[in-house]
Amino acid sequence: MTDRPIHYYQAVATVQGELTLDGPDSSLAVADSAFPVVVTRKARKRHKPWLIQRFFVYPTIKKGQPALRINNIVDRPIHPMILKGCWEIRKDNPCMVVYRNELLHEHDRHFETVIPVVWENAPTPDGQFYELEAEVRDGGFFVVHVQGPFEPPPKATQFIPPTAPAKPESAAAQPVTPVLPLTVEEIRAM
Repeated sequence: MTDRPIHYYQAVATVQGELTLDGPDSSLAVADSAFPVVVTRKARKRHKPWLIQRFFVYPTIKKGQPALRINNIVDRPIHPMILKGCWEIRKDNPCMVVYRNELLHEHDRHFETVIPVVWENAPTPDGQFYELEAEVRDGGFFVVHVQGPFEPPPKATQFIPPTAPAKPESAAAQPVTPVLPLTVEEIRAM
């Protein structure tokens, strides 16, 4: 197994709120905001209407506005949004771009998630890699802590599993002597 790099792409949070499933207009009320959502089948099965629950989410965009992809309903503590990606310009707006860490298929493209953030005193978007902590509030993702810039990690590299250690050449060169069964006379002599 390869070592996990120091810096890698990530966008995830655990939030608490109330999920309203209304077909394409489903939303998640978090604090004072309602975010459009995309909900996985697993989360739909665990959803309890009219209850405040904790959701494991990925930030995304839906219909041009900040949204959440609900991956699952969880019992873990609330955790601020962690965004690890490149600070870039997309459609004339600065945003975090989170790329896929590994290729899923041999001919996979560099899948990316574009995440709009509210970042006071943000640097010029130049493609550098940052690790941000953000709050989910006021209809957006507000940056509260910054680390970086760092050199961007590789985008979607092919995972290469470790190879088994090679056998020493001396072991491979030795001939194998077959073991013959003993005769009845040899067994009696023992």
